[in-house]
Amino acid sequence: MSRAWKSFGFLVAGLATTAFVAPLVMKEYQLSILVHILAVAYIATAWNLMGGFSGLFSLGHIAFVGIGGYTATILQVDAGISPWLGMVVGAILAGGLAFIIGFVSYRSQLSHASLALLTLVIAQLAFVLAFTLEITQGNRGISIPLNPGLAKMQFATGQGYLYLALAMIGFIVSVSLFIRVSGFGQRLIAIRENERVAEAIGIPTFRYKLIVTTLSGALSAPGGVLIAQYNLFIDPDAAFNVFKSLEIPIYALVGGVNSAFGPLLGALLMSAVIESMRPLLSGYGPGLDQVVFGVALMLVILLAPLGLIGLSRRNR
Repeated sequence: MSRAWKSFGFLVAGLATTAFVAPLVMKEYQLSILVHILAVAYIATAWNLMGGFSGLFSLGHIAFVGIGGYTATILQVDAGISPWLGMVVGAILAGGLAFIIGFVSYRSQLSHASLALLTLVIAQLAFVLAFTLEITQGNRGISIPLNPGLAKMQFATGQGYLYLALAMIGFIVSVSLFIRVSGFGQRLIAIRENERVAEAIGIPTFRYKLIVTTLSGALSAPGGVLIAQYNLFIDPDAAFNVFKSLEIPIYALVGGVNSAFGPLLGALLMSAVIESMRPLLSGYGPGLDQVVFGVALMLVILLAPLGLIGLSRRNR
């Protein structure tokens, strides 16, 4: 536990330094990029509770993210309800969907591959429903009126959104960190390593898997709220883009799924690669930045199969 508190201290110091330095050295456009990177890092860390610590691989976590974003936006625009409350409602709905997915999957004893495909299909179904349902306004999307203020979760500059994103990162990494070192987390890792052995020593695997799946789904929803509030707009492609859903586990895998800091490191690194390469390669044809992303991903997989944090620990 002392190691967890030490890691928590590093987290607080890093967040405080970023909050102080970033607004001084970054322009508004650069702050917007950083906010989006931190939002993705938040979602990847929430995914890691299920996919990393527990080995329950989900390819459709964007469904929970989109539910959070749409719920808060619809409640705010149609009913005038604060997005802070909408975030809570969205988390409850996303957690409910995750509970149903987990209950059906684990009771049916689906394989890990089947679970991954099931979550991907559900994400695609959510995408289609968002296009067809009137409440989501289809491909027109929903615009959020600009009304800066803390109660509306809106800020006049990117600095306010940066502080919100850093606070959310602090929350989700802290939750992940202390779950990792808790008895609950150790049992999740035992299930990931060998579920049959875990059952044999008395761990109620069905209950633990269901809890962590529900928790991971619920905690993913606020990431969608942050993105929607920052963009002041949400549509099916922004909320339920399947390609974005496939990127979520990639960030966690690059950083290291066995660490609370892995998804954050992976998101920062891979996003930095994309953003730095995009202006340099834009004159040579579209999509080359994604090629560089793929090459960087392959290098990480080949050189650090346990992720970057796993590589650093191995080299100590």
